[in-house]
Amino acid sequence: MQAYPEDLESSFPTETIHFSELLKTELGKKKTGTEKVATELNMYHLITENALEGSLRNTEIALRMYLTMTVNNCTGEIILQAEKNKGCTAQHNEPESSE
Repeated sequence: MQAYPEDLESSFPTETIHFSELLKTELGKKKTGTEKVATELNMYHLITENALEGSLRNTEIALRMYLTMTVNNCTGEIILQAEKNKGCTAQHNEPESSE
């Protein structure tokens, strides 16, 4: 929470306790154990498919932030790799200087 003070409210810790109890119910067990999808994505779908965004607002935001972190990290790595490759290509295409 300290890293994202403008995104998550002080009720977030209590909300996660409520959410963990929801995961133990039949509804939670049904959603998190049936599909071959990442558990975190199933948890996010459990909230959104049951219209629980209002009561689990911070949990939904935190899961959304977590799920996009990997994409952002991979995108950054792809950009860095492309820049690195561009630099290598430019070095190979430069005419050799004749001294």
